[in-house]
Amino acid sequence: MPLGRVSEFATLTAGEREALGALITDTLEYRRRSPIRYEGAPVQHVYLLAKGWVASSMTLKTGARQFFKVHIPGDILGAPSLASVSAVETLTAITDCTIKCIPLSRLGSIFAEYPRVGMSLFISANKERIALMDLLAAVGRLSAIERLARFLIDLHDRLLVVGQTEVSRLPMPMTQEEIADLLGLTAVHVNRMLHELENQSLLHRRGKDFILNLPELQAMNPIASRAYVQEPSWLPPSRG
Repeated sequence: MPLGRVSEFATLTAGEREALGALITDTLEYRRRSPIRYEGAPVQHVYLLAKGWVASSMTLKTGARQFFKVHIPGDILGAPSLASVSAVETLTAITDCTIKCIPLSRLGSIFAEYPRVGMSLFISANKERIALMDLLAAVGRLSAIERLARFLIDLHDRLLVVGQTEVSRLPMPMTQEEIADLLGLTAVHVNRMLHELENQSLLHRRGKDFILNLPELQAMNPIASRAYVQEPSWLPPSRG
């Protein structure tokens, strides 16, 4: 069971991992492009993404869709909706995927019985906040090609951490329309920027993969790199 977002700040003990596994009630499979949960639905679970990619999006009253997160294995899905009486996002499978369901009725026990795990989840939630800050800065202040370069680097680095790719290779199952929804661009503009990156030898397409010129792409990204805490001393002691 991938626990990337839960265990990235502190090494979990066998007992803590077992306790997390015990929260799961169901394992569900979804086909590519299938809805997992709609915006406005009752909030009864959070989900652990075990395999595949999932998008979080919201729909405006005009019918326009806005992507705001691409999830990869190890991510927790649906956590923002814990603060709302109904789901604030639609979760959609970008690829065939496997998710593990954690009922809210069980979630509270992990905070009470394993506070170190609960604090790790709290840190992870704040890392998500930083990611959304960076996305807002990118959409508000970066040029189209800078936004795209930053997105490719960020996704590559996240996949690399959880062992889902190799250095410089970025699998890309997303459509240009989906990338455009995330970056606040049009699909035509994304297509043009991808060609521009290729013309500058910053990106090479190999089948469904992008091969990235990471040093040059990183030089295009005006947003500062982030260094995250590891095993912070203020975490509660482990149990089991």
